[in-house]
Amino acid sequence: YIPPVVVTSFSISNIPQSGEFSQIELQYDQNFFSFEFSSLDYTNPEDNNYAYILEGLEKDWRFVDANRRVATYTNLEPGDYVFRVIGSNSDGIWNTEGTSIKLTILPPFWRTWWFITASLLFVIGLIYYVGTLRFRNLLIIEKLKSKIAADLHDNIGSGLTEISILSELAVRDKTDKMDGSTENHNKVSAIARDLIDGMSEIVWMINPKHDTLHELFVRLKHSYSELCSNLGISFKIDNLDQLKNIRLPMEYKQSIFLIFKEAINNSLKHGKCSIIKLDAELKGDFIVLTLADNGTGFDNSQYFAGNGIKNMQQRAESIGGKVSINSTLNEGTVIKYIGKIKGLSRLINSFKRK
Repeated sequence: YIPPVVVTSFSISNIPQSGEFSQIELQYDQNFFSFEFSSLDYTNPEDNNYAYILEGLEKDWRFVDANRRVATYTNLEPGDYVFRVIGSNSDGIWNTEGTSIKLTILPPFWRTWWFITASLLFVIGLIYYVGTLRFRNLLIIEKLKSKIAADLHDNIGSGLTEISILSELAVRDKTDKMDGSTENHNKVSAIARDLIDGMSEIVWMINPKHDTLHELFVRLKHSYSELCSNLGISFKIDNLDQLKNIRLPMEYKQSIFLIFKEAINNSLKHGKCSIIKLDAELKGDFIVLTLADNGTGFDNSQYFAGNGIKNMQQRAESIGGKVSINSTLNEGTVIKYIGKIKGLSRLINSFKRK
């Protein structure tokens, strides 16, 4: 009689499991389990013998007697296995076909193909991002260099050319007529002063130490304080100390500086004012800058935007902002810039708490 061989129980961490055992699927951390088996010959069951193997892990059969009818495994790697067991009766007649159970241990999610693929794509994306970020930074630097070069060419180069021409004229005038070169000398001096101011402005603009709104307002006040004093005009800036935490990108700083430089020039040239007031206010992620004077003003209904005003509006649009002008005849003019400052939420909240 060839006895049938069956798996009588299956346990995980010494906890018996119920159900069919033809195919078992385990998680990667369920790696301590055991099979109990039996040969269905009851003549002298203590004389029955067994042999088992876990294909995928073991190469040789393990032979045991009736007192050791349990196969225990631990710390198996994720993968597919087949547990096989054969047995004999008390007369030593073996059932060489026995029984088998397919066993699959699933890998942890970080060892699955989709996670590895996603991680690989993430690493490739990160490398690409870092590479493109470096490339963008190089482009920004090149753009900055080009801008500085253009500013130097426009502001300094043209001035030096004019100085050269006037110097030649001055020498010629001095040769022809000793007192005829005074006017050209005065022009050379004026252009030289303008060049010095232009160079100072360019150097200030690209210096990262001056990237705060506080420094921008200080620069404006310093640039016009002497002129306003000579003209008997009071130039006031409110909330100056609260602007130290508001940092501006260079393109913001330059555009805002030129916008309000043009606005102040208009007040001085056309406004006939005695007070100029500059104020800053933060509303959420937006900054509102206001320049007001008490000059003659003009009628809004008859307002015509000249090149200066158009340049202000174009500069504001280039940094995502907007300039509005409101004037009342004989009461003054208010020029207001409003724009969103990106990436400065923490600093804006700090400003609000103050």
